[in-house]
Amino acid sequence: LKHNLSETTSKMQKLKNFAGGVGQVGGGVIAAGAVLQKPIEDGRTYDEKLARMTVTATDSNMSIAARNAVQNELNATIMQAARTGGGSRDNIASAADTLIASGQYNVADLKQVLTATSRTAFASGASTEDAAKVTLAMKNFGIAADEMAKAQEIAYAGGKMGRFEYKDQAQFLPTQMAAAKTAGYIGADGLRHLVAMNQVAMNVAGTSGEAGNYITNLLGKFTAQDFSKAIADNITVRKGDATRMEGKGKKAQQVFDWESYAQEQRNQGINQAQALVKLIDREMANNKDYQALKIQSSNAKSDKERLQTLEAMQNMLAGSKIGSILTDREARLGALAVSQFSGQYNEIYNGLKNADGTIAGDTAFLQSKEFASNQDKQNEVLNANYNAYLKVNGTLDQFNGKMAEAMAKNEGLGTAAYMAAEALKAIAAGAAIGGVIGMMRGAGGGAAAGGIAGTVASRAG
Repeated sequence: LKHNLSETTSKMQKLKNFAGGVGQVGGGVIAAGAVLQKPIEDGRTYDEKLARMTVTATDSNMSIAARNAVQNELNATIMQAARTGGGSRDNIASAADTLIASGQYNVADLKQVLTATSRTAFASGASTEDAAKVTLAMKNFGIAADEMAKAQEIAYAGGKMGRFEYKDQAQFLPTQMAAAKTAGYIGADGLRHLVAMNQVAMNVAGTSGEAGNYITNLLGKFTAQDFSKAIADNITVRKGDATRMEGKGKKAQQVFDWESYAQEQRNQGINQAQALVKLIDREMANNKDYQALKIQSSNAKSDKERLQTLEAMQNMLAGSKIGSILTDREARLGALAVSQFSGQYNEIYNGLKNADGTIAGDTAFLQSKEFASNQDKQNEVLNANYNAYLKVNGTLDQFNGKMAEAMAKNEGLGTAAYMAAEALKAIAAGAAIGGVIGMMRGAGGGAAAGGIAGTVASRAG
């Protein structure tokens, strides 16, 4: 190698007078290589992504031809979502991968939900991946594939009616829906309640992250093992309350029965969060200081005053029996949001029954802008690139296979060819650099280049 480098250095001096020409040729070769390599690599990368999705989506016993048909269908579904929903083809492909990998959607169902997912992400500015995770959570929440567009619209429209935008809600909705389902919320109606809770939580929070945590923690209480016992131990039984017997013998006593109470409320159209808030308000009704803070919060003249008052209220709840039921600050503030802003809650909940068309209107406006048409153009360029790749990938596959086979049979020849090619690249690069820094022009460089490449090849062989 030392000898090679020394010989190369010596012969590179002979390139001085020829450097300009070689620089142009070498630069052209390098540029041509880059121009050819990038489209092939783009097409190859996307083809691999589709192929791996196909493996996940199909049975191992399917024929290669049948699987290729599924892969083509996946590509068509992704491009359809990009064309009608907006957004980047590659981001939409990643969302499709997430949905397929979950095992919750087959290729046929993907056609119904992918466009709804990408359109919501495009309209809201959320990542397509986050929107896909919301789609998965909605399916587990009882939303069918053909209802997904309406469900996504509920979450999106709620963000416009309040201050908790979809792109921020998307970080919390999957976890919240899992807890809410266990607590009895389900389907489109349960989703409207959940979105309304998120919106009113913004009134008691400084950020959307805080608001999301407040509702997440509140919903988590309903699924906690000790929640019913905490209610029984801390809610005073009154005439007409649902009760159950706890304890045995002389220690047996009637205690408040949360499960029966929650079911009674559900039969009246009142969900668990609202039912709990009714109990909290009942327990605190005779606390004059707490009632004064409720009025002060409602009449607050600034966000700062309102938040300070709400903090004082949750501190008061923490020091009461309610603090033994809602043991963390976040859950108490979530409950206060539902309690203090029940009017806004009901307004948003009812308004979400007429959310249809919200995304379509906003998407139409955004798609009228140049940035959107530029993205559309990029998607079509990528699609054309992939179609071109498909026309040559069979030939490339044969070439790669024969080249690999030949090199495997003669490793020495393969090594020589590789080193010669790399040497020529180095010479071309050196010549191009030399041209930039003003190396002298002349002749004889071509022979030197050939000599260097030959030397490297002979050394390898």
